Amino acid sequence: MLAKEIAKKTKDEGLFLKVAMVVLSQTPDVRKIQQEIAEQLGLRLEEESLPMRACRLRHGLSKQHKTLIVLDDIWKELDLWDAGIHFEDGQKGCNLLFTSRSLDVLRNPMGVDKNFRIEPLSSSEAMNLFKKMVGVRAEQAGFERLAVEVVEECGGLPIAIVTVANALKNQGLSVWKDASGQLRNSSPTNIEGMSEKVYSSVKLSYDL
Repeated sequence: MLAKEIAKKTKDEGLFLKVAMVVLSQTPDVRKIQQEIAEQLGLRLEEESLPMRACRLRHGLSKQHKTLIVLDDIWKELDLWDAGIHFEDGQKGCNLLFTSRSLDVLRNPMGVDKNFRIEPLSSSEAMNLFKKMVGVRAEQAGFERLAVEVVEECGGLPIAIVTVANALKNQGLSVWKDASGQLRNSSPTNIEGMSEKVYSSVKLSYDL
């Protein structure tokens, strides 16, 4: 969500002429990533093999000016060269922006030079985001206390808050009570890059 807002703002303010954004998630599909980038930048990829598509994409990107490519929600290393995502050294104004739950993924395998850590939301910011997602129900009798408990369990993480809010927004009081209990009692499995708060919120969204 934050990456999407950044992409939109940079384009609206004229910092970049073109912006392409792709969400990777846990199981990135290189062919799909290539296609989405190409379509958003007005490039054509007609080749079938991944190496040839990567070569065509690299060539197309080498002709770009003032272009931003956003790769959102990186869980593990993505070989940018093999995927065809590459700007030449002399291409001023062309940039790559990555977001990830794990700083280690960006620092080590991806070799990112500049990292910006996003701090958790304050209590009031977290509650405002939750209320924006679920609507007036968060302020109704019986729901208000549960809203506070649920938001607290999300630990100020926007992805956790949005995931839980989307799961609860059309649900009744009994479901909210159950959700609050599940969030308190949930714990992460051995998933690399998965924080406890993110795990519990994602698990809840599937369990409801």
